Amino acid sequence: MVVVAVVLLGGGGEDKGAAVADPLAEALSFAPASAPAVAQFDVQSSSPQGRRLRELARTFPAARFAADGVRESVRTLGLDADQDLPDLLGGPLVAWGPPDAITSLAASISSLRLELAPVLKAGVTAAVVGRSADDVEATLERAADDGRLKKTTSNTYTLPANAGVIGVKGPDVVLGANHQTVAAAFRLHDNKGGLTRATFDQRLGPLAKEPALVRAWTNARAIVASSAAGVPWVDALRGGALTLAIEKPGVHLKVHLATDPAHLTDQDLPLAPGPQPPRPAPGPRPIHAGIRGLAQTIKVLDAARNDLKLPFLKSITNALDTLDSVKGPLKTFGRIDVDDALIDQLTGTTTITPEPRPNTLALRAELEDGGPLRTALDRIAAVPDFALDLANVDLDVDRDGDAYAITSNGKAILKAAVLGNTLVVTNDLTADLQAIADRRPTTVAARGALELHADDQAVQDEVIRRFDLPGLARLVLGGFGDLDATAEASRAGTDLDATLTLNE
Repeated sequence: MVVVAVVLLGGGGEDKGAAVADPLAEALSFAPASAPAVAQFDVQSSSPQGRRLRELARTFPAARFAADGVRESVRTLGLDADQDLPDLLGGPLVAWGPPDAITSLAASISSLRLELAPVLKAGVTAAVVGRSADDVEATLERAADDGRLKKTTSNTYTLPANAGVIGVKGPDVVLGANHQTVAAAFRLHDNKGGLTRATFDQRLGPLAKEPALVRAWTNARAIVASSAAGVPWVDALRGGALTLAIEKPGVHLKVHLATDPAHLTDQDLPLAPGPQPPRPAPGPRPIHAGIRGLAQTIKVLDAARNDLKLPFLKSITNALDTLDSVKGPLKTFGRIDVDDALIDQLTGTTTITPEPRPNTLALRAELEDGGPLRTALDRIAAVPDFALDLANVDLDVDRDGDAYAITSNGKAILKAAVLGNTLVVTNDLTADLQAIADRRPTTVAARGALELHADDQAVQDEVIRRFDLPGLARLVLGGFGDLDATAEASRAGTDLDATLTLNE
């Protein structure tokens, strides 16, 4: 939405044509070929995506909501978003930087405010071709005359509070953290040692030809290797590409994580391979995730959990540690091999849904054969509590009809049932497990083992929660529609495809 507002503010005015033959190639030539992350923003008024975005911005309320924040952020650069940006954005904007800069830039965008000073400090540098050399010079000279910028040399300007430096040569504009960074970018360009368009397209892989407002590439393995070294899929990573496009019915995101197929087997993939989609059974719930072949994901994470140091996976690795801690007692008391009776059974679709009570989830899994797991749970439920205590087992199972109440240290934490060949587990202790099991599988238009859906109300609720907005914000957010996403894995790469519907 920040990019929408940038175009709304800065994409207007007369289109004078490009100042150079290939503005994208020109802007890319300022970036080092070795840069670990490079992004292209196709925001100029002459681009098809720019035109689509301006049309959306005129009709979509949330774009106008974001515009004020963008105006303030651009003002911190000593520039006027309405008067100055149109002359400075004559072609695609290209930005690059180290992994730490990616984190800073993502945090800035997710806050709906371009906090540009910390982004520049983190190492982001940007280049763009202005509408013409005369327009660029007139714009920056006007800002210097007004005291918004400080002209430090014949072709450099210092931002307010020394937040960064703008360098200029003809129509070319470079924004960086300091004079040294800007000078290095111009030297690289002048020596023809920068990133080429051909190399950038090659790194984008299958996304290179996608019409997009944003195209980005990063050395994905370099970013995560220190937190997941030794994991086969991570070791096989080569790069990550992303595109963001405005196309009916809304905003379309694609991500491609390229991997070396020679260093992977199908069993190393984080998702079950192939294009076949899951058949989720969410019932009336507004949010759900459907996963085909969850057994594969569990086995890959279980094998790699000692090497995974990624915070967002902490809850999953903790759950796997807990499962490991009770495998022995389960085999002793229930004569259950957890892998055979449960994990190996998860080859169908598993559906995860947030339930009506706050902070509750339900898992509905289709098992190949529910008999062994049901028998094992019956056996454990029959074990006296003192025997479990002697074995230092903190988990206890009590049967209540077809349901099993699972307690930890005397506190009820989960309720489960194996109904036919359907496993239901939930932390909503009041839930009707049979009703969850009876939810009918649905056919989804998706490719790959993972499918996600959130309806328009759920999307709006999340935006309000994420940004701590008042309830009246729904008047602005009403244009947000459903969110749908899918993921497909193969040995050559993993692809994510997500669409946010916008009701203009």
